[in-house]
Amino acid sequence: MMDFLGEPEEESDELFQVAAMVDIVFILLAFFVMSVQFHGGERDLPLGYQDQTQSAGASAEDLPAAVRVWLNATDQGAVAIRVGDAALPDDGFDDLTALLTQIDLPRVPVVIGAGADLSVQQVANGMDAVLASPMKRLSLSPSPREPMP
Repeated sequence: MMDFLGEPEEESDELFQVAAMVDIVFILLAFFVMSVQFHGGERDLPLGYQDQTQSAGASAEDLPAAVRVWLNATDQGAVAIRVGDAALPDDGFDDLTALLTQIDLPRVPVVIGAGADLSVQQVANGMDAVLASPMKRLSLSPSPREPMP
């Protein structure tokens, strides 16, 4: 080693304490192992309803991927509701609940497509109507780019 201060180097008789270093390494290892938190995967939360089983003749291929509900504003300020190709009366949220109760497929999601001209309350009324039926899997799609069928 280079001596910049001009003092002679002294040889040390002390040896490096390996046992103490190994102890510290194992203590740190134990600390990190014990402080790690493992998170379980996401799962469905129980909402207090029971899924009904499918009938013996139905298979997964027979079921639709999703039930599409379209909500758009009419010129009178009401909400036009369509479920697939079926048109319901304007502001017919009770009719929407009744139709979804007839469909009664709790494992099939309901996707609501709402027009941009609707108020938040009108969309919330549609969501409430869906959640009042046995079909509890609900999601909202972005505003439809194409007009309502």
